[in-house]
Amino acid sequence: MPRRRKAPRKRKEIEVSCAKCRWMYSTSNNHCPMCGAPLLLNHEELVRALQEYVELQGSWIVKKEAKKFVDAYKERYKKLPGLVALWNTAVKLAKIEEMSQEEIDKAKRKKTTQEGDEVKKKMQELQKKKIEAQKEETKKKKRKLRKKKKKVKKQVALACPKCNEKNPPDSKFCLNCGTKLGE
Repeated sequence: MPRRRKAPRKRKEIEVSCAKCRWMYSTSNNHCPMCGAPLLLNHEELVRALQEYVELQGSWIVKKEAKKFVDAYKERYKKLPGLVALWNTAVKLAKIEEMSQEEIDKAKRKKTTQEGDEVKKKMQELQKKKIEAQKEETKKKKRKLRKKKKKVKKQVALACPKCNEKNPPDSKFCLNCGTKLGE
């Protein structure tokens, strides 16, 4: 018999104390009704809120796991999670708990193949860039070689007027007889 999905419940408001005046108020307010200070939940209050939200979804979470989630969120986004993020997490956890082990394994495989595909694409892009850089480098080397060949072709060997020996173009005297060249 297939499991029936429970209807999602509304987010429960949590009583918190104001960090400034210690007045107790509901999280439905973004600011303290007494002093107007903004809603700031500390780490422990967020862990407790996540546990309560998960319980409202008909599931449960260990305090240690809730702490891990809050810490991971803080590390990734460089800030503590808000109540909406905690509620969304609780809903996702409840959906995961309703899934069979086969469905969970299938979702994990799908995620790993997607990550693998992304890695493959990045590797292919890096290889293409590397190949393009190598092609550009070989083009530069070929251009330099062509320029050198042209210079070599322009430099014609000097013939000695006395012995008719061919000498390098930059020589001032004949290598064979010592006669001054270029006269």
